[in-house]
Amino acid sequence: MEEAEATETDVDVFKEYLQINEGLVASQGAELFVGKRLADIHVHSKSVLNESVCLPVPNWQAAAWFYPNTITIWEEAQYIKERLLRQRRTEISQQIKEIRDRKENKSNITWRMRRVVIEK
Repeated sequence: MEEAEATETDVDVFKEYLQINEGLVASQGAELFVGKRLADIHVHSKSVLNESVCLPVPNWQAAAWFYPNTITIWEEAQYIKERLLRQRRTEISQQIKEIRDRKENKSNITWRMRRVVIEK
């Protein structure tokens, strides 16, 4: 199994995007960062590996993953519409698109992933 534990960034628009999405996923009864629950998972099999790894990602790549949600899901989800005015949704989307389009290799965002391997 491999699940996200956290996404760490100092890019303000990424922080806002992640906070909004974490709330959206929670409103649907799930967790965006479910990987943190796997740290202490108890299974009836032998755990071969249970580790947390950091994966830095170029800002433009993260933006390429985030942007499509801002022009699809964000325009349909009631949770988002109730919390962000259309103008703010557009501003966030545009800022993320600009980061994507610059294609700079600079990385100010890291995924912390939980990797768990169990033996059957």
